[in-house]
Amino acid sequence: MINGTSMTVLRSQSSSLFLLPRQVKVNTTGMAPSPGGTDHPCLYTEREALLQFKNEVTYHHQSWSWDANATCCKWQGVGCSSSGSSYSKVVSLSLHNLNITGSISTALGNLRFLTILNLSSNNLSGTIPEDFSLLSRLRTLDLSFNQLSGSLSVLSKITSLQSINISNNAFETQLPTFNKSTQLRELNASYNRIKGAIYTDICNYAPTLSVLDLSSNLFSGSLTNGLGRCALRELRLQKNSLTGPIPHDIFSIKTLSTLDLHANRFNGALDSAVGSLVNLEQLYLASNNFSGNLPATLSQNSKLTLLSLSNNAFGGPVDVIDFHNLTELRELYLDANFFNGSIPETLGFCKSLRVLNLALNNFVGIIPSQFNQLTNLTFVSLSSNRLNGSLMAFENCSNLGSLILTKNSFSGPLPSRFNGFRSLQILALGVLGLKGSIPAWIQNCTKLQILDLSWNQLEGEVPAWFGNFSHMFYLDLSNNTFSGRIPPELFNLKALTEKDNNTEGMQNFFGLFDVQGQDNSPSLTYNRPIAFPPSIILSHNHLTGSIPSKIHHLQMLMALELSHNLLTGSIPPSLANVTYLETLDLSYNQLTGVIPSILANLTFLSKFNVTHNNLSGVIPNGTQFDTFPASSFEENPGLCGAQVSNICVSEKHHTYPPATYPVNARSMKDISIVIPVCIVIGIILLALSASLWAFSRRNAVHHGFGSSREMDDQSFHDSENSTVHFIYNHQKLTIADIVKATNNFDKNHIVGCGGFGLVYRADLEDGTKLAIKKLTGECGQMEREFKAEVEALSKAQHKNLVPLQGFFQIGQDKLLIYTFMENGSLDYWLHERSDGGALLVWPMRLQIARAAAAGLAYLHQICNPHIVHRDIKSSNILLDENFEAHLADFGLARLMMSTQTHVTTELVGTLGYIPPEYGEKSNATPKGDVYSFGVVLLELLTGKRPVDVSQTKESSNLVAWIQKSKNKTDLCEIFDAVLRNKGDEQQMQQVLNVACLCINHDPSKRPSIKDVVSLLDQV
Repeated sequence: MINGTSMTVLRSQSSSLFLLPRQVKVNTTGMAPSPGGTDHPCLYTEREALLQFKNEVTYHHQSWSWDANATCCKWQGVGCSSSGSSYSKVVSLSLHNLNITGSISTALGNLRFLTILNLSSNNLSGTIPEDFSLLSRLRTLDLSFNQLSGSLSVLSKITSLQSINISNNAFETQLPTFNKSTQLRELNASYNRIKGAIYTDICNYAPTLSVLDLSSNLFSGSLTNGLGRCALRELRLQKNSLTGPIPHDIFSIKTLSTLDLHANRFNGALDSAVGSLVNLEQLYLASNNFSGNLPATLSQNSKLTLLSLSNNAFGGPVDVIDFHNLTELRELYLDANFFNGSIPETLGFCKSLRVLNLALNNFVGIIPSQFNQLTNLTFVSLSSNRLNGSLMAFENCSNLGSLILTKNSFSGPLPSRFNGFRSLQILALGVLGLKGSIPAWIQNCTKLQILDLSWNQLEGEVPAWFGNFSHMFYLDLSNNTFSGRIPPELFNLKALTEKDNNTEGMQNFFGLFDVQGQDNSPSLTYNRPIAFPPSIILSHNHLTGSIPSKIHHLQMLMALELSHNLLTGSIPPSLANVTYLETLDLSYNQLTGVIPSILANLTFLSKFNVTHNNLSGVIPNGTQFDTFPASSFEENPGLCGAQVSNICVSEKHHTYPPATYPVNARSMKDISIVIPVCIVIGIILLALSASLWAFSRRNAVHHGFGSSREMDDQSFHDSENSTVHFIYNHQKLTIADIVKATNNFDKNHIVGCGGFGLVYRADLEDGTKLAIKKLTGECGQMEREFKAEVEALSKAQHKNLVPLQGFFQIGQDKLLIYTFMENGSLDYWLHERSDGGALLVWPMRLQIARAAAAGLAYLHQICNPHIVHRDIKSSNILLDENFEAHLADFGLARLMMSTQTHVTTELVGTLGYIPPEYGEKSNATPKGDVYSFGVVLLELLTGKRPVDVSQTKESSNLVAWIQKSKNKTDLCEIFDAVLRNKGDEQQMQQVLNVACLCINHDPSKRPSIKDVVSLLDQV
């Protein structure tokens, strides 16, 4: 559950929706039926129809084998009924998840006695045959998880249908009226691109309809009365563009248990008639435009287990609801509204409550002491209110794993004694006005992973016992008045020295997490807290002494921020061993000496700042140091080098002898760290309050719906009527249209974080979706970034490239407009979505590889001038509604003139994909792209990430693991577990051979991308 959003539940082959007729035996194994099944021969026309269907498909799993000498009733997936006749009739055909590729044969229309047809989870394309209208006995039709398209009108002609599942396909048409479907009970058309209005008259014709799921489509307009005539149990219309109020007659459906309308544009007040839904268990209204006070009648929904009203404009007090009556409530989401008054004490009677999110409202008063009775709580967020009180209200919440109270009106010290929080993993107490020192009881929170005490008035020394935490990887003590030395013990944090694999007893949190950096840099979005960049943030305190040399132990550390302190001494060369380091901020201290030249080995460092110190000597050059702007070194009069205006007098560079600790070579982690924003099962949103504080420092961790409305109001006012420049069409849109379509660039529209900026989904009024990439940042590369991407993509037009449609500017913000890719990134399907790997069957993966290779070949060899992409990775391979692959993000691309063999630019790329030669020289070549593409092929084959620190040291680097294992390990053990034993091993072996050619350490021995395309076409 995320923001009041639930995953749509799809019925699979195993769901017992209807009983089979008597004497029916469905053979799902390919073996002969067990005793009791029919041995009568099947009708000749039906046997021929089945064989014709099988012969017409272009590919299928090898396990689908029908013995031509046996009766068809013994064939895999075929169920028959004799019904006293000498011939058996085919009444059921279930061929689920067999990698069937091709179109559905019209011959299946000859199975006139068919009652159940299940072809789900295959690779079927084309249309639903019109001959299906002849299946007059068909009751259950499941075509979900394919690539079907075209008209749906034939469905309304099969009058016997009781259950229809066409979800997760590519239909872009309108729904039929189903005016003859009088027996229809379940209709699931979710995750398509079906458009138009929703015909509520369906209930006039199908009054027994119990499940209607039209979620994740392009439906628009308002709902009219009519659905109240159905006996609905589940109504799911989420993620469309529906407007207006909720029709009154929906509240008359006494059987309704699930009502999901989230992520639409519904408005108005919540009708008091909602209390009439006496069987309602789940109510999702998040991310709409509802307003007004909550009706007291919600107290009558005594069966509610989940109530999600997040991200609306509801207001008024919440204590109008008597939570005495809602004893079954498990999850309550009221965040990002305008609720006021006190938190109802009656919430203490909701003993089953596990998730409580009241963030980003105007609640006042104390946290009710009755919360101590909520012993099942696992997650609480009360951030961004005006609450006060004490942590003692949660002392008995023994299962609490996440507590986020950031930005409230607490004051005074933390409790000196406290016996709770033994299960706590996330504790965010930033911006509370806390005083005093850090109490010793916090060290008893042994499962703590994330601790944020920033923006308070805490003082004293940083406790040395912080180093005893086994799981902590994110510590923010910034903007306090801590003094004394940085304790060396802090650099013993186990989760920062090695991967934390001891997760026994730990809770798994999923959701959308934003980490906002300093100086208004774009936030980075993650789908779970363990994806946060491991960080130690001690900036803006009064710390003294030197930086402990033990820093080199923290090999997992990605961000070290010690700015605005009183640190002295030199920069320890041991920092060079912190090989995952991406951000190093030592500015505004009293450091002396030189910048160790060995830090140039940190070739993946993306942010470096030593301003306002007393450093001297030559600034290291090469690799990333050549990309840092002069502002990273200013106010150090003794520094000299190419990066600053101070020219070195001597050519003799100060260098350090080789370190006694090894500097680990590694591939690069994506500087922008792209984690697609997607719907996943979970219970929390963790964000940093960037828009609530006008500081140029780090914001505290808080939770709830925030806003990425970073556009300068004056700049927008000056440009809102300006026309957006479209490159290859004459579409007329103003900047105001784009701002409206992104809800003023609201965080709810963020779909990714690409190079130098966030990517937003724009929902135009006509139902069209666009992807808007908002380029931000303080990098000196900014102007060139924008120009390179526009020039490159405007000249690169290919079916396997993400089309750049246009661009515009608001003030200093530059924005690019792309075609929206409905199915997100390959990275999401392989690594983020829990069932994504299983849904990407091998034929789909092979087709994705071929298409991506074709797009890259166009860039290298056909596009004039030729282009080196320089950031090929699975998150830059986007999938359209048909899962066709398109290369994206030319933000790192550099134009390659036809007379050149390479382009010399700054070293950039993504961890795990960067070819080894890029660490030795800053030359980007087509063979470098080939290496990166080879890594993508390995991802498709194995389902593993290029670099996965959750794995053992031996297998954390995918390329190294493959090169070591391919000749020693059974190849089946290399391939993704969901791909094994399905008859595709020979093809996967061929692709593995291609991948190994691409990742050859010697660039000269790698094939060209043209050769790769040819090799993949031969598979």
